[in-house]
Amino acid sequence: SNPGFDPAAIARAIWQNLQEGETVSGASTITQQIARNLLLSPEERTQRTALRKVREILLAAEIARRYTKDEILELYLNQVYYGNLAYGVEAASQTYFDTPAANLTLGQASFLAGLVQAPSIYDVFVNREAALDRQRQVLVLMVNTSTEQGCIYVSNSPERLCITPELAGAASAELVEYEFKSPDVAIRFPHWVNYVRAELEGLFDPQTIYRSGFTVFTTLDPQLQTAAEEVVGRQVAGLTEKHKVGNGALIALRPGTGEILVMVGSADFYNEEIDGQVNMTLALRQPGSSIKPLTYAAAFEKGWTPGTLLWDVETEFPPYKDPEDPSKPYKPRNYDERFHGPVTVRSALANSYNIPALKTLDFVGIYDDPSTPQGEGLISFAERLGITTFTRNDFGISLTLGGGDITLLELTGAYAAFANGGLRVPPVAITKITDHSGATVYEYEIPAGERVIRPEHAFLITSILSDNTARTPAFGPNSPLQLPFPVAVKTGTTDKPIRDNWTLGYTPDLAVGVWIGNADNSPIEETSGVTGAAPIWNEFMQLGIQRLTGGQPTPFTRPANITEVPICAVSGAAPSEWCPAHRVEFFAADQPPLPQELDLWRKVWVDGFSQQLASAECPDFAEQKLGLAVSDPWGRKWIQESDDGKVWAERMGFEEDQIFFVPETGC
Repeated sequence: SNPGFDPAAIARAIWQNLQEGETVSGASTITQQIARNLLLSPEERTQRTALRKVREILLAAEIARRYTKDEILELYLNQVYYGNLAYGVEAASQTYFDTPAANLTLGQASFLAGLVQAPSIYDVFVNREAALDRQRQVLVLMVNTSTEQGCIYVSNSPERLCITPELAGAASAELVEYEFKSPDVAIRFPHWVNYVRAELEGLFDPQTIYRSGFTVFTTLDPQLQTAAEEVVGRQVAGLTEKHKVGNGALIALRPGTGEILVMVGSADFYNEEIDGQVNMTLALRQPGSSIKPLTYAAAFEKGWTPGTLLWDVETEFPPYKDPEDPSKPYKPRNYDERFHGPVTVRSALANSYNIPALKTLDFVGIYDDPSTPQGEGLISFAERLGITTFTRNDFGISLTLGGGDITLLELTGAYAAFANGGLRVPPVAITKITDHSGATVYEYEIPAGERVIRPEHAFLITSILSDNTARTPAFGPNSPLQLPFPVAVKTGTTDKPIRDNWTLGYTPDLAVGVWIGNADNSPIEETSGVTGAAPIWNEFMQLGIQRLTGGQPTPFTRPANITEVPICAVSGAAPSEWCPAHRVEFFAADQPPLPQELDLWRKVWVDGFSQQLASAECPDFAEQKLGLAVSDPWGRKWIQESDDGKVWAERMGFEEDQIFFVPETGC
């Protein structure tokens, strides 16, 4: 019914573009798309200017004047791109269903109709669920239109097409188990090619992309990509029989530029048994403990330091997120099934202890408070670092143990922000696009980076993750996490039954994330991040650093506002006279350690009867006592009731009958 263009849609697009300050909507009709793809030159086709849009509208109006709607639709269907090198509906019908277009069923036709908007995103060989969801959307629209218009007129056919919910349901079911046969086209680095295609469709409309003779320059390093594919494939093959690991993925980024140097989406793209065509760098998986650095960095923003004391002892947490929930309390365990007593943040993060991480998230919070101007909670912090997948409203405290789905690409990008001193540069794949004549139609400019973390806090996280001595109690001194050069690294393993192993690490030159598991989410056996993913990370990290720096990696830079301060090794505070061991620790200058008077050991005046802090209300029977300042009730319980706690207290100078906790209130 329109004259080749839609005035209302154009007005709406102009308003949206003015609101956004850039072109976000084009409002092109089918006739305009034909005009653009068939009548405009390749150079003009890629332009986003008002003049090009005016010419497109005028040409569309002339096409609409000369041709019937049926003829226009026929032109469109015979030249539009359906993905997988299929141009036109006849080619698409043969490519996807091995049948002429005239013989398509309702299920098949609705599937093809849904591809045109974004062929790479709805590529059934890469993202089957998205493609079938799109088909279902088309069927729903057909049912709605049929209901509203009293069936649908199709072309010049005298018969109306009446799509009932029952017919739509049958059409949807038709493809649920259908085995699409992938086109026999050999592609080098296929996961990467598909990813770049999807990125292109975010820059230009699909028909412009595939008809303009584009040459696309990308960030991929072919030598590193080939090496990474070999490492992932070989290491996964070695884990398959004993550990039931069928798949793996690897991402490598330049932290300072965001360039994606390597994208290994699976151990073997062409292996259907492992769902090799699913790009596991983009798949949602649970990260295990590899999310913990974000939790601790968020705690640094609220005043904690690497010397903050936490009690790694048996602790009960309210179930879920509701303290009033009558369910049984949550009693987490560490990976080694042991408790380690008082630990500083450095030790807790380096050794990946679970209970301190949960207490840290309890301190940080999960969700933002909408009544305040600044973003709070772990989710807001993660979003600043580029994490977009924490969208549920029912996360509990186990989020810091990997209870929220995430992609390997986004989490590696978050680690890259730590590597870049707290500046986030979003991952990028395309650097330049030229048309058939060599003219540049797009060129990426490296941004300065967004300050998402204080440089001091980024350095402190890096210091902990690169401290082999600190992580030795859990990982040993010679684990795959130790390289010949300084490197920050963290592993992650999901809770039993284990389904995901992760290792992510970085230098200022290179950030690398590795995942192993199975695409169908089936369990893997007797392996962890350090034994499963870490050997892949170790081998590739050394190859990558050699390739990028000649074996001379850029050292981590210590910000000027970082100080090195002696602390009590047990408590993390400035050492009091009773502290049995000292060490040095890094601190932001404006976030020093607790002073000695707030050390774990404190000599205080208490009322002899009530044993509360002495005050002017009870001066007569005051006495001075040496006690332990333990505010965590579970820490007190551990000291008083567990054998390990009693032994620890004795080592700290307190016999069992002498244990005294410094009171928090006065008499």
